[in-house]
Amino acid sequence: MSVLVSAGADKDKATLQDGITPLCAASQVGHLEIVRFLVSAGADKDKATLQNGFTPLFAASDAGHLEIVSVLVSAGADKDKATLQDGITPLCFASQVGHLEIVRFLVSAGADKDKATLQNGFTPLHDASHAGHLEIVRFLVSAGADMDKATLLNGLTPLFVASEDGHLEIVRFLLLAGADKDKPSLLQNGFTPLHNASSRGHLEVVRLLLVAGADKDKATLQDGITPLLDASQAGHLEVVRVLVSAGADMDKATLQNGFTPLFAASHAGHLDIVRVLVSAGADMDKAILQDGITPLFAASHAGHLDIVRFLVSAGADKDKATLQDGITPLSAASQVGHLEIVRMLVSAGRVATWK
Repeated sequence: MSVLVSAGADKDKATLQDGITPLCAASQVGHLEIVRFLVSAGADKDKATLQNGFTPLFAASDAGHLEIVSVLVSAGADKDKATLQDGITPLCFASQVGHLEIVRFLVSAGADKDKATLQNGFTPLHDASHAGHLEIVRFLVSAGADMDKATLLNGLTPLFVASEDGHLEIVRFLLLAGADKDKPSLLQNGFTPLHNASSRGHLEVVRLLLVAGADKDKATLQDGITPLLDASQAGHLEVVRVLVSAGADMDKATLQNGFTPLFAASHAGHLDIVRVLVSAGADMDKAILQDGITPLFAASHAGHLDIVRFLVSAGADKDKATLQDGITPLSAASQVGHLEIVRMLVSAGRVATWK
């Protein structure tokens, strides 16, 4: 290498397709002495690749080469130069892949700990929270990273993404550190961390958020969906049990169509959740706003025999008809061909078809 440079070889000549320089290649692979030599010979420390805009510092941070990172930063490499397409900084990527010591070094060297990517607006703290790197999360927060900084496009906070991915210890740490437990997303319909954990079935995260005082009945902005409805629709029985025992409103309906948790569970076929909700006092006959369809109607139309049997035995109104055209559960089951449900409804007593 020294012979070639001494002979006048172009130390910054990049490959044609990707634009990778000798310094970038050495930084990526981990050849410390070559990096030292090229830097001392005046190689361009910030020249980025053509395809993805990786700088030598980004390459070293990605690969986990701490000593090379130190050499490049000491030589004046731009700590915050981001990739062209996504705007990812060396600190962001080190946080994402879990290189704690590189994260420590870059922050101590003055890297911007809150600089967000262009594509999704993730900061280093978002990246570490999303990937599950607790120690990096701890360090970034202790260094003053903004815990409640939301992404520009969707308004997601680090706590939101940690709750979505089920990273219990990161959720615990962020809550104890004072992160906003009820801050909703923007374009994702106003979901809170509790919505996210409930819809994905992360039971322990749900428990933790409730203990921390998260609003169990906070509904999404556009549709009015609650965490309990999310969990009921998705079939997460234990999450439903926890939310119900915490006092969540079992009859709170969505804004757009008036679905209740019981309606959602009945329509989706989740018998055990239907049992829990009815046993806890959910209104079995509460109908959706537009059509007046009840949980029993939804289960009858969808062919969920066990749910129909349970709701009828629990006292649901088997003759309650829709508002628009007066169709009853029996008529709905007859129309779509659910013979066993028709038999069961008829055997349950005199029922109407149209009213």
